[in-house]
Amino acid sequence: MLRSTIIGLVAVLLIAKMATGLRSILPNSVERTETKTFSPKFTKNFEVHSDNGSIEVVGQNDPEAEIEITSVLQASAHDEESAAAALDAMEVTIEGMEPGKGAETCKVGWRWKTPPKSDWSGTVRFKIEAPHKVNVTCDAQNGALNVSNVSGTASLKSENGKIVADTSGRSLEARTENGVIDAKYTGPHLQLHAKNGTVTADLSHAASVEGDVTTQNGAVTVTVGDDTSCELKASTVNGRVILPDAKKGWLKRLLRSRSGHATLGKGGGTLKIAVANGVVKVRHVKADSDSSSDDDDESDD
Repeated sequence: MLRSTIIGLVAVLLIAKMATGLRSILPNSVERTETKTFSPKFTKNFEVHSDNGSIEVVGQNDPEAEIEITSVLQASAHDEESAAAALDAMEVTIEGMEPGKGAETCKVGWRWKTPPKSDWSGTVRFKIEAPHKVNVTCDAQNGALNVSNVSGTASLKSENGKIVADTSGRSLEARTENGVIDAKYTGPHLQLHAKNGTVTADLSHAASVEGDVTTQNGAVTVTVGDDTSCELKASTVNGRVILPDAKKGWLKRLLRSRSGHATLGKGGGTLKIAVANGVVKVRHVKADSDSSSDDDDESDD
């Protein structure tokens, strides 16, 4: 009886010690949300930077709609008190929206007001709603980027995160080191570059288009439409290329080589697709349709 009681007490003490150890290993997190609104009278450009956290930009069809910037700040530390202190030390910075200045460029980011302690970490998620004609530059070190309904130029970069874009401006540029790119674009100049991740580009509502689409490790899928026009050049080092066959209308042809060329629509500028390790697939969809024409079920094998 005494032995079982001692064993039970030892077990309780061990469990308590483990729980204490877990509390010291697993950080405590706290967060707060800040929302600020501004007049869109002067703002034409947004530059958004986040060291850790996602960025979302949503274009509004009403040109007179107020600009709204929502920031979700999250701080973590080994205990609740330290986490609260870390959150208090985090500050969102918004430059160019000060009353009376009327700057064309708004810069959004965040910083530590005091030097962070060793157990502090912080992330900020930004969401910006603004008139759709703005130009957007976003840079996220560790986080996803999502830009939608923007008719200005867009330059998007993420070190580690997915990029989703739906834009129609003069140019779209998206780059990620580790993440996928999913783009829908109707403008003329395109640059999509991934190092480790797939790239998907919907150009089915674009007219004349040129640029580059590349990835080191991953597949590339490009969707074109009836009016999409360019000289398409595609290649892969280790993989296969599937292109529309000009001699058979929009019927696709499985190319046994690792490169191919096709004149789409009226031709024009060059759209170059280059992959190191992966398949290149170009598919055609008819107007107002999400399904590709003719032999979309053709095997990639």
